[in-house]
Amino acid sequence: MAGKYRSRYRRYNSDYYAFYRLASGLAVLYALFLGSLWFTNRPSFYAWLWFSIVVFFLIVGVIFALQELKYWLKQMSLKATHGILVRAGLEKHVIEFIDRFGYDHKKNG
Repeated sequence: MAGKYRSRYRRYNSDYYAFYRLASGLAVLYALFLGSLWFTNRPSFYAWLWFSIVVFFLIVGVIFALQELKYWLKQMSLKATHGILVRAGLEKHVIEFIDRFGYDHKKNG
């Protein structure tokens, strides 16, 4: 019975869900615009087509660069936190804490 209603309550875990919805709506409108140019003004259609290809690759490149920057900053933060734990001599205690509570599935750890 629980599986029947599972799809009713959706969770969108992506940080970019609103962006994807906006981009998909704009893409449909842009495709309609290009379709109207195809039938009315072909030279303008080709100019807008090349412009859209360039803009698309720029947007994809910026998104990729931001994801890589986010990953790099997270790694640097983890290295800094690890360094602080090692200097303070708390690394052994943290590992014991994770072993005790982090992997215990019986207590929903």
